Amino acid sequence: MVDRQLVDAALSSVLNALERTPAAIKAHPPLSDADLLNDLITLVTGLEQERARTAERRAGSDGLGGLLLLTSVVNALIAFVTERSADSRVLPSRVLAQLADADPYTQLLGEEDEHITVGTAVAVLSNWTGRPEDRRGMIDDLCRALLDVLATYSESISALFHDAPLRDEWRETFTVFADDLRLAAQRMAA
Repeated sequence: MVDRQLVDAALSSVLNALERTPAAIKAHPPLSDADLLNDLITLVTGLEQERARTAERRAGSDGLGGLLLLTSVVNALIAFVTERSADSRVLPSRVLAQLADADPYTQLLGEEDEHITVGTAVAVLSNWTGRPEDRRGMIDDLCRALLDVLATYSESISALFHDAPLRDEWRETFTVFADDLRLAAQRMAA
């Protein structure tokens, strides 16, 4: 059975984090690489704070909390990229198709209105009748698939930079954020 409160709380948390970002981020692309980096750090800071609050509330929530958290973060990065790029290769449907061969679990992820969805996966996991360790393995694989999607969008963001030092600063910042996110998802799935 899908825990609607868990799903609603995760979505609400990320929407709240996005609403706290400056209007300039949502209104138009930044004018410079420094503005882009500033917008990204603001976004990641908001998402990091939400990750910490969500992790505290969701520990031990049947393993789906980490999956929902990752989905919310991925969707925030997707929105950031698609607002700034006209390249159709950054659309979630294209990214999922690109990753499907290397990571079969991305096929359980869906796309709706330029957002990644995990409805099918959550339904399968909520009605799981198999061994608990197999369920845990599937959650781990889905989290890895979402992290692969996240890494793909991070690289898309890197391509928006013209200045190599600022691009490198973004990559370093994102690596720390992604590592923390991976650990939080693992703890919530335990």
